Amino acid sequence: MVSLKDLCERQRSNILVFRSIQSMTGGTMIVTLFAVLVLFASFASCDITLENLFARRTPKRRIAFEAHMENELAHYPLNTPLIFPVSTLNEGNGYNPNTGEFTAPRNGVYAFNAHACHKPDTNMVFAIMKGSDQLAVSTIYGNSVSTCGSVNTIARLKEGEVVNVVAKWSDSHLWANEHRWNSFTGYFVYA
Repeated sequence: MVSLKDLCERQRSNILVFRSIQSMTGGTMIVTLFAVLVLFASFASCDITLENLFARRTPKRRIAFEAHMENELAHYPLNTPLIFPVSTLNEGNGYNPNTGEFTAPRNGVYAFNAHACHKPDTNMVFAIMKGSDQLAVSTIYGNSVSTCGSVNTIARLKEGEVVNVVAKWSDSHLWANEHRWNSFTGYFVYA
């Protein structure tokens, strides 16, 4: 007597054969229909569905965001989060423009970039943080003109972990206008 487990394993093997036949024949209707009829009889007793059977390899859910500040002239004390309220891209809905935080929608490796400008005669120190862990930091020193700096990093995140940008000096000053967009970007690299 064949056990349910053995039957399901056979069906999994049959599905592999079915997919091979389908690709070799170009997926012609008669061959595809015949294979479905042969396999369909025992699907009810296994965890195999027609949806899974016909599932094509599709790209993993895309995750990427870009957010920036268009007008800002502010003082940021130590460990103050920078909030980038204008989000032009938020695939995967991981970035929250109200908090400035990116929450990983899935496990994997991500790349991040932060870009900041300071007002003349001030300093700006900023870091990309994963929770309380500093991933990357940059400093822009004061002089009579405004300058900008960027910092990049990659990090392995678990679903739900949060990444953001914070001021890392007690007297950081940020400046943004139509010529200087402070920004925070990130994207999923691989699982």
